[in-house]
Amino acid sequence: MPLKEYNHEATIPSYSLTHDGYHNLTTRQRRLLRTRAKTLAEMRHLREEQASDPLDLALTLKQLQRIDDEIAYIDQILQHASRCPQSADGTACVGAEVTLRCRGQRLVILLVESIEADPFAGRISIQSPLGQAVIGKGLHERVEIHTAKGMQAYKIVAIK
Repeated sequence: MPLKEYNHEATIPSYSLTHDGYHNLTTRQRRLLRTRAKTLAEMRHLREEQASDPLDLALTLKQLQRIDDEIAYIDQILQHASRCPQSADGTACVGAEVTLRCRGQRLVILLVESIEADPFAGRISIQSPLGQAVIGKGLHERVEIHTAKGMQAYKIVAIK
């Protein structure tokens, strides 16, 4: 996964993370901390070498800065994150697995915040058109989503 540039001035919104999302972020954070330790050791080695190329040192320093930025970004997310609460009224909420039916086809999605979204894995952002249509709806309700093929009507057949 490529490292992202971190904007220190950006305001981090609060997130409701699924169990998997929280686990994935903490795992990524631990990996980055191990990578950071290796990068620091490499940097120390380059500094000690009299014949080392200054460009190698500059590239290693840039890599360390990117690692530190991503660690800081993940720290901010985790500080402002909460675990997904269960819906008390049985409606679709962040973290809910929702089964939809459209024209005899079943579609199972997991509603997540945008930071966890992966449409190819069925993890649908609540900010997406489908997520916005489903969030807050109850069992057996119909939702309509405007798609490239026109309006699609879905029926909610299960919420877990």
